[in-house]
Amino acid sequence: MESISSIMKHEHDIILLAIDALDANAKELKDKEPLNQEFYFKFIDFQRGYADGVHHNKEERILFPILESHEETANNRDIKVLLHQHVLSRAHME
Repeated sequence: MESISSIMKHEHDIILLAIDALDANAKELKDKEPLNQEFYFKFIDFQRGYADGVHHNKEERILFPILESHEETANNRDIKVLLHQHVLSRAHME
């Protein structure tokens, strides 16, 4: 059975691949290539459905509470930073 951390890492790697594709499309725009609207709509759907709906949801419902329940990570600013990044990510997809 896969550990929670390995599942979360795998999900994160998938999100990073999508971000790499976003970067590549942004470079095409910079090079005056035509806007690939279909890609951007699919990216937003992916971001909302998978990155936020699946991965961030698991972090917020499962991983972060576990980390906060341990004394050594209970007041960890990294969790607050990650939560803030989730909020920013959601705002960018509106």
